[in-house]
Amino acid sequence: MYYSIVSYKYDEHLKKLPSKIKYASFDNASDNCKSSTIQTSLMRLKQKNLWIESVYEKIVKALCHVYKIESEERLQTDDCDYLYFWLYDLLYKNITETHLIYTVISTINHILQNNNGKPICDFDKYNNYNIMKENFTDMKTLFDYSKDYDHIQNDLDKHESFCNMDYRNLLLKYAKVYKTIRRNCIPNIKHYSYCSLFITFFRRNNYFLISELSCTPWENKSNITENGKGTHKNIELYEHMVFDEQNLEYKISNIHSASSSSMVAAPIIIGIIVFSIILLKFTPVRYLLKKKLLGNSKRTRNIIMGKNIIEDYSIHEDIESSKRFNVTNSNI
Repeated sequence: MYYSIVSYKYDEHLKKLPSKIKYASFDNASDNCKSSTIQTSLMRLKQKNLWIESVYEKIVKALCHVYKIESEERLQTDDCDYLYFWLYDLLYKNITETHLIYTVISTINHILQNNNGKPICDFDKYNNYNIMKENFTDMKTLFDYSKDYDHIQNDLDKHESFCNMDYRNLLLKYAKVYKTIRRNCIPNIKHYSYCSLFITFFRRNNYFLISELSCTPWENKSNITENGKGTHKNIELYEHMVFDEQNLEYKISNIHSASSSSMVAAPIIIGIIVFSIILLKFTPVRYLLKKKLLGNSKRTRNIIMGKNIIEDYSIHEDIESSKRFNVTNSNI
């Protein structure tokens, strides 16, 4: 099976980033939890806050999804963090009563309980970081970057830092936000409440790699492929062939091959051209073509003898005779 990092298939690499996978699981959730009190409690929440009606169904299905995987003991340690950012992002983008969002999130946090009546997630821990609407997007971006970083490094290492524009734009976004927040927090880590969250997200020392992570866009190419036996990268055939005969020049250059079929075609083309050159240079074909194309032109006088045709000449016994050779050159 082949994957191309520089073709449209590279969009699949974006979808496979951990944050994309997790948020997609909430967006596409279709679970129900009628056996719990979650749905009935959310219904009462909606009745008191009609402004959430446009996103109500999404919230119900996402919470039931989390409830289900927790009951199956499949809940990961960071699933609640993803849910927190997903909920806030959903509400900020779809409602206008943003001043009421905190109350709704706190209620959802209380509603989301397991069969034993214990909270599944703890959103209250984020209250200490003073995440407001103004800085929420940046903090969510940082969180996503912290979760995607290792996967991105693996992608870039595997494909020698080539990518498409969408992937590159995401990396630029990540790096820009990271550098901005770090500039605000270092060395005045206590100046902003969210700085401690920044440190929590990035407990790494390789600042340069994190802030400068990028890739080289190579749009509409399919040169980098991967199969089960290994990676075939940048397969490129670059052949030059120049034949200079009466200012006749043949060049073969920049023949790029991304598949076995094109690798076969290139030698065939070269063979045809080489055969044509040999045919013209070393067989009577060249003579016949030249004669056919140029025809019989008017003969011109010349005093050079070689392979020319001598039409009329006479030599007297006296070598100093004024008689001269009468030589004509036939343009054959």
